Amino acid sequence: MGAIRSFRLHELGCKVNQWEGQLLREGLTALGLSEAPADAPADLCLVNSCSVTESGGSKSRQATRKFLRDNPEARIVITGCHVESDRGLCESLPGVVRAFGNAEKTSIVPWVARQLLDMDGELPELPTGISSFAGHTRAFVKIQDGCRDHCSFCIIPSLRGDVVSRREDEILAELRALAANGHREVVFTGIHLGYYGFDRNEPDAVVKLLRSSRAIAGL
Repeated sequence: MGAIRSFRLHELGCKVNQWEGQLLREGLTALGLSEAPADAPADLCLVNSCSVTESGGSKSRQATRKFLRDNPEARIVITGCHVESDRGLCESLPGVVRAFGNAEKTSIVPWVARQLLDMDGELPELPTGISSFAGHTRAFVKIQDGCRDHCSFCIIPSLRGDVVSRREDEILAELRALAANGHREVVFTGIHLGYYGFDRNEPDAVVKLLRSSRAIAGL
């Protein structure tokens, strides 16, 4: 296997996964990697998986196998909900060099830097939010993760954990960056938006966030 200069990302599932995929994309770009065109091989392939339904897990494994067929020399990383539901299966997939659960997603870019790119010392400043949404006029913005309802028919709390809300100042900074890059509409997304702020004992936080967002020029 040669040096890693390019990557490709395949996202499955929900809008939260799409936002997290864009954050990965911007983080890998900050390391100096370029996103490979669809018709070109990639040195690093990442599958941001889904497992909310049985078909989501199956499609995630299919995407991983397709990456290996199309990029036989690539390092393959799988992350997301399918890792949470069956880590052993994900780690055993041919070509996979590492599996990351949802809580580990923020470790992917530093791991790539240290383990695959052999970067020593201080890493480049890595993004904590997105500044654009590739290929979309409307940008998704994740404001919270997790759910605490534990409905009998739903697997999501076991995949995504308890409620975690992003700070309002962090979200507003992201909105300003998106507006500056031409996005005129954003969609707040999360696993259970109604719980935004509840982990900080701020049940009205989502109302405050919406009011603050209206003041951002360009949106």
